[in-house]
Amino acid sequence: MTSFGAQGRGLHPFSPLQGDVDSRKSYYVQASDIAAGIAKHLYENGGIFTVTQNFEYVIFNGRRISQNEAYETTKKWQELGYYN
Repeated sequence: MTSFGAQGRGLHPFSPLQGDVDSRKSYYVQASDIAAGIAKHLYENGGIFTVTQNFEYVIFNGRRISQNEAYETTKKWQELGYYN
């Protein structure tokens, strides 16, 4: 098993979560739960472009996405009929 610690070893500088996290014990986890809920609502109602308009740092399909990239992605999906 490869170790990805805070020292920056490997491709990812963060360790994967191991086990369940009780959000009642961490304000950071509570904040991330709230942000995830808001992002989910924005994505369901306006798509990835709307998410990038409301959050400064957005990870989409494993990589950071800018407003311009989100716009182009949405435009492409509309042309392919995935989006109205």
